[in-house]
Amino acid sequence: MIRRSLAALILGPSLLVASLSWSGFVALQTVFDPDRSREVAEELLDNDEVRAQLTSNLGAAIESAVPDDVPLTAEQVDVAAAGVLEDPAVEALILSALDSTHGAFLGEGSAPTTLSLGSVTESLRASIIEAVPQAEGQIPELGPVEVTLPTDRIPNASPLRTFLQRMVPIGALVAAIGVVAA
Repeated sequence: MIRRSLAALILGPSLLVASLSWSGFVALQTVFDPDRSREVAEELLDNDEVRAQLTSNLGAAIESAVPDDVPLTAEQVDVAAAGVLEDPAVEALILSALDSTHGAFLGEGSAPTTLSLGSVTESLRASIIEAVPQAEGQIPELGPVEVTLPTDRIPNASPLRTFLQRMVPIGALVAAIGVVAA
């Protein structure tokens, strides 16, 4: 009876430690893995809230790029911003920025705060003209356009990552010893 009770007292915490170690291992292989930054960036770009924020920020950039004498409604700005976001070149720029942001999250560098659309301004101009056809002759060649990225509150998770890298093997060992002892 005492042996069973002692075994249960050892086994319960051992299984808890094993579960925590497994969770840490999974986190290290997914979100805390710097080699998966591109996959994380793609997942973020597929997120509706992130896309909505990027569309809003692109809309602000479009409004600032279009001359004041060209009338734009909020709906036209949204259509133009959505069109720009669908451009593969713009998507590649955003993915690169999100990739860098994930690296900053892991403590590797700093997150970009703006995205320069210098290389895709013609796509931006075409998207504006598609949304507002009457603006075709009124929009000059666009200069560099900067889009603010929603990266102002990116935490530095490198201490947590370092902690997990140290503690997961120790936790797994402790759990294994506890299970064997039980």
